[in-house]
Amino acid sequence: MKTIESEMPFFQNLLKMLKNQFGDDSEFILHDWSKGYDHSIVAIENGHITNRKIGDCGSNLGLEVIRGTTTSDMKCNYVTRTRDGKMLTSSTMYLKADNGETLGALCINTDISKAVELKEYFEAQLPDGINNKVIEDEFFATDVADLLIF
Repeated sequence: MKTIESEMPFFQNLLKMLKNQFGDDSEFILHDWSKGYDHSIVAIENGHITNRKIGDCGSNLGLEVIRGTTTSDMKCNYVTRTRDGKMLTSSTMYLKADNGETLGALCINTDISKAVELKEYFEAQLPDGINNKVIEDEFFATDVADLLIF
């Protein structure tokens, strides 16, 4: 790849496909750093997750790559929180030109807030210390004759 702009039809189709596959709780963003970091978002699906749109800036993680303070090709399944309190799992893949120069990023942010709430609800329904309790060996028979083997 020489530029992200030269591959825009592919990336736009990819983002639409991902949105259709994974639904409204996942956001898909394409950053093109040649546009300036303060306006790097060039394609986005489900922007309601982070409340961003085309023309908005990237996050602090992209700045770290631009500054050279991190040199990763990708960062996967990390947990973040939005300003409005949504809990997200996120993954970022940095896009490189044929010459190795980092051109931008493809990012996925999935809102897991509902799952976290369900986890907390289910944990509240379990007895205290269930993970530390000894589970009794108990055989649940449907016929009393089955109990004779014990």
